[in-house]
Amino acid sequence: MKKVILIILITVISASSFLGLSGCSARHYEPTFSEPNLAKGAQVSGSSQNLKYAIDGKDRTAITLAQSGYLELDFGAQVTFNTVVLKEKGDNVQEFSLSVWHNDAWVRVYIQDRILQLRVCAIGTTIASKIRLSVDKCIGAVSLQEIEVYNIQKQKKDFRVSQYLRMDDDDIVALQDNADFSGYYDVVTDVIIFDTIYFNADATPRFIGGKENFDANFKALKSIIGERSVRIWLTVFFDQYKDGAKDYDGTVKFLRKKEAQYLNAVANLVEEYDLYGIDYDWEYPQKASHWIAYSKIVKKTASITKVSVASAPWHGFGPGAIKAMHHVNLMTYDIFDSRGDHCNIYVGTVESAAGLLKKGFPKDKLYLGLPFYGRTVNKSEYAWPLYSDDFDLGKWDNFVPDYAYMADGTEEVADAYLNGYAMIRDKTATAIAMDLGGVMIFRAKCDMPYSYEFSLHRAIGEVIAERIS
Repeated sequence: MKKVILIILITVISASSFLGLSGCSARHYEPTFSEPNLAKGAQVSGSSQNLKYAIDGKDRTAITLAQSGYLELDFGAQVTFNTVVLKEKGDNVQEFSLSVWHNDAWVRVYIQDRILQLRVCAIGTTIASKIRLSVDKCIGAVSLQEIEVYNIQKQKKDFRVSQYLRMDDDDIVALQDNADFSGYYDVVTDVIIFDTIYFNADATPRFIGGKENFDANFKALKSIIGERSVRIWLTVFFDQYKDGAKDYDGTVKFLRKKEAQYLNAVANLVEEYDLYGIDYDWEYPQKASHWIAYSKIVKKTASITKVSVASAPWHGFGPGAIKAMHHVNLMTYDIFDSRGDHCNIYVGTVESAAGLLKKGFPKDKLYLGLPFYGRTVNKSEYAWPLYSDDFDLGKWDNFVPDYAYMADGTEEVADAYLNGYAMIRDKTATAIAMDLGGVMIFRAKCDMPYSYEFSLHRAIGEVIAERIS
């Protein structure tokens, strides 16, 4: 029997502790760029000592910037660039900005709240002779290790955008003529219908809301997609339940005893709906025996159709299952850092991806998860602010102060953190730079209308258009 890794389930994961992936251990997986670093040939000035340390390409050296501190790069002539990479030792930045010299004045072109170990700032095509980094707000002195400036060229690459879509009642039918919804599929390449089909103990599928309702919504979705090249996947839940709770050992028994019937039912679903593949989301196997069963059913299903898997940044799949998977939708959400921020720029990209890459997943099989919802900094299980709630975050903001929510009938208030427009741009650019296979949206209807200039789908599409040919 092939070895299967035994994983200890951690129900509360922090950015500083899960998998033991601190900044140093994830450094190996940070993106590198083949284009020249324009900062290396620039003249550097600013409000700190030893400014050359910020452009020497060495993480072990750094400069110190206080609040209102700045660093300027003078290229000596007009240059074109679209990306700034920043590295911070520690986590003291609360707000920073990038400005360029234009018409004899500094013009801000980018604002964000965190740098951390690495931030890829996807600022868009910019032409300027000088750029300035400003620390606008910080907790304490900021230790800046590097500033790098690139003009990233387009590359030929099959970069996918998968999207989880819940179909409730007849909502997709109602959206059939809605251009603000159908526009999403100008960006999305793979749509995954989830929370719809579960399996009974006798291995027969159960459609939440009924099969007739599912069929009507599925037909409407196909109409919305139209001639676009969008692959349709279906999430199948084989979880078994006992006394209203998930029965993990019971699920293992189900997969063992009802394997043939279950696989036959899955094959029928694929054929009936002409699906591209089946997606699995078992949250979460707790013992080696669970992972053995999960790995086996992945391999068995892969003999029928393509298989994707929704996975946390840790897993216990065997090498055979990893090889059999078409790709993994990385669940980079519901992860908090020491500030309580939800899925920050580093843990939501490099650090989380490193968890699976270290376990043997090929880069092109990994789709980085992008949360279109937020969480409160107190990690409340009752608070789930959506980007579609329209907090007027604009182009730069991620922070929602004093978010009100109900907890067991009582109104509570806490600050909330979302991944806004610029954050989603940066995460998409990071996934491309890491040479990952794509990004994953969770979930479709949490976004603002596609016509909104700061729609998160639009943010993804813009970066892809800038970097992929």
